[in-house]
Amino acid sequence: MSAAQAAEARAQALAARAAGDREGALVLFRSVAGTGDPWNRNDAALELLALGRLDEAGREAEALAGEMPRFAAAHRTLGLVARAGGRREAALAHFERAAACDGSNLWNRHDAATELRALGRLDEAESALRSLAIATPLPHAVRGLGQAARERGDREAALASFRVAAELLPDDPWFALDVGDAFVALGRHDEAAASFAATAARNPRFAEAWRRLARLARLRGDREAELSHWRRVAVLDPGVGELDLADALLERGETGAAETIAARFLARRGAHARALRMLGRAARQGGETERAHAHSRAASRLTPTDPIARAEMAGDALALGRHEEAMHEAEAALALDPACAPARRILTLSKRAAGDAAGAMAIGGSCASGWPEPCVR
Repeated sequence: MSAAQAAEARAQALAARAAGDREGALVLFRSVAGTGDPWNRNDAALELLALGRLDEAGREAEALAGEMPRFAAAHRTLGLVARAGGRREAALAHFERAAACDGSNLWNRHDAATELRALGRLDEAESALRSLAIATPLPHAVRGLGQAARERGDREAALASFRVAAELLPDDPWFALDVGDAFVALGRHDEAAASFAATAARNPRFAEAWRRLARLARLRGDREAELSHWRRVAVLDPGVGELDLADALLERGETGAAETIAARFLARRGAHARALRMLGRAARQGGETERAHAHSRAASRLTPTDPIARAEMAGDALALGRHEEAMHEAEAALALDPACAPARRILTLSKRAAGDAAGAMAIGGSCASGWPEPCVR
């Protein structure tokens, strides 16, 4: 393959990546992997990572790093693979190696600090991020300082860092949301509302800003404003946003409207646990326990590792007098999450209803409310 042909193939690979065609990009990057340009092999590994083929991506990057130990990009890719696999210590080591190979790439230093924060080594993470922020005003490093301060519980310091980061990168609305979130954490709701509103005004198609406004309105007890904001979210983010709106409608007791949204969602998207749980909740509110049980059972089958979904199914079984099923599902939920209060309460009630007073007393404890929380937004 000539140099011109290789350059053309690489350009096509980059275009395929930009278009979201990861399989096509992988084929094209591999077609020029033998031309002597290590970036093509590294990009092939990145495409494997994007496709979720972590083992293959790791082998590809490992081989490249072994042949070219000073090629920082290969070590960075190994760090990304390790992070995707949940191996934070290994990710940290790879990012540190990449930073040592190429000190000019600030992202390697930033990602190393991010891994330190994920590992709970907050003092080291803050030191690394502060050094990075002082050396060059990298907005992401300053944002990282805010995140570390937030995790440490220093809300004022978090707000200060988030404000600086947002000023350094004013075109990124996510940075602006950090500022509003920090105001909420401090209980400064008027300032939070002004911050979120300003972000929404600058980015009217940015659904997350309206979502934040809806949640804040709910926190402040302004139900009308909350519903108005959720309606905007539903338009901007069809799918998840529609279910957010349906949740808000259910909380207002507007079960018919909520059921219509959830049913239409299922008709378009197929089986979906959250939409099914929502239909179950609506049926429960209407006293249709059999129908609620059918929906909660379908949702639980889709998400068998979700303890709340299992607890909802257990609650419906209990309401129908199916004590054995209720106990089985509640025990399954507690096996997934021993701290699942709704499941513990339902298991206690099921044993009591089945005549096992001693067993109910042995379980002990109860949840604060009589039913699992509604779908979380």
